Amino acid sequence: MRQPCFRGKCLLRTLWGRNSLQDCREGFMEAQSGRSSIFILDSDPFRADKLVRYFESAGGVHESSPANAFKAIMQQRPRLLVARMSLVAGKDFAFLRALRRNSATAGLPVLVVANKDESALIQAAQQAGATQVLVGADVQAAIDAACELLPQGPCPDDYEEKSPDSLKDLYARACRRIRNERYVEAAADLKAILQKKPHAPEVLVSLAVALRHMGKRDAAVKSLNRAALLFAATGKDAKAKDIYEQLSKSDPAAKNPYMVLAERKIEEDRPFQAMKLYERAADLWPRDIRIKTRLVEVYEDLARTDLKYESLAAVLRMEVNALRGISSDHEEKEWLEDEDETLGDGAMQFVDEVSESKTPEERRRSPRVPLVTHSLSLDKHKDPLPAVDVSMTGIGFKPLDEKFEVGQVFHFDLLSMGEVQIKKLTARVMRVTRGVVGAQFEKLSSRQSKRLQDLCES
Repeated sequence: MRQPCFRGKCLLRTLWGRNSLQDCREGFMEAQSGRSSIFILDSDPFRADKLVRYFESAGGVHESSPANAFKAIMQQRPRLLVARMSLVAGKDFAFLRALRRNSATAGLPVLVVANKDESALIQAAQQAGATQVLVGADVQAAIDAACELLPQGPCPDDYEEKSPDSLKDLYARACRRIRNERYVEAAADLKAILQKKPHAPEVLVSLAVALRHMGKRDAAVKSLNRAALLFAATGKDAKAKDIYEQLSKSDPAAKNPYMVLAERKIEEDRPFQAMKLYERAADLWPRDIRIKTRLVEVYEDLARTDLKYESLAAVLRMEVNALRGISSDHEEKEWLEDEDETLGDGAMQFVDEVSESKTPEERRRSPRVPLVTHSLSLDKHKDPLPAVDVSMTGIGFKPLDEKFEVGQVFHFDLLSMGEVQIKKLTARVMRVTRGVVGAQFEKLSSRQSKRLQDLCES
């Protein structure tokens, strides 16, 4: 049976597996090189101090808090952990389970010292990762048990400190260091990767995490913006959208990565590529009026008249809703809930401006004419007024500089894409709001009704 170790010389031989005094001196120098060999987790400073003094020549370190102990162990893996049962039993031995699950500390010998012989608690500790549990042990017994558990031979190098063989290994190490809250070292690894591979958005995101925990918020935001641009440029729309929306929550002035890239294409005189970027952005943020407005401009530059009017329709619809205080979400929920398939992707439908008396269930739900592709001309010498809602019963339009009053009867021609489709229509104003006038048709001829029906169904 192995004899207890009481003296420093014998203890060094036990700890380091040395067979001569010269070997002991070498082991002592290795222990003092900065790598702790034994970690003591004990809330009693006097008891812990005795343990640390006994193991001082082997690099003993003491902590009284499991949280601080975990951080310290992540920073520098010891060869052995000696811990009090009362400090590691909390939350079903979460501390020991965390050590066992972490790749950096898996297999670390753990000696747990308990005051009472509680079989259920001891069994739970062993299941959570305790190598051995001592009951009612004094300091010397803990020392002897530690001597038995401590691995023999020279202290192994921490595998994390080995030089990675590739950028992939270096990135894996950086991610481990972030998990272990070693942010400064992780940032150094990630910056080293970016020097060789500057267009790596995943690395930039990880760097932003490390920088944020280091208190460098501006640098973290800059890194995230670069990552969003790269994700957008490489077609990873979901990731680019997520980053931009997260940044927008804290900074409403954050720049949309697709709009930034599109502006660059325009500066490079590549409007077609800019159009594609704006279209992708419009798909991701269908209610962003800035994107729709820029699309109108690009379509006009490319002479894409049909797409220009379609985008202009969306812009005016958003403006009308903003003036009336109606959100697009509310409108869609109320009017388009069961009509998506009927209307199709590009169709539009608007709140009935003609009748205030009807309930939502009674209001008409027939497909509306797309916004702005239709307009009404009151006078050949004035600009047409854009139509926001055209149906078989009436019309809604933006008054612009014209003045209208409830009950007023007016005559107009209905235009489509700038060309007159129905002449000499008559309507009575039923409702006037800040941004939209609703009017009901009067005395439609059979020919006008047929043409109007064709327009509404086209």
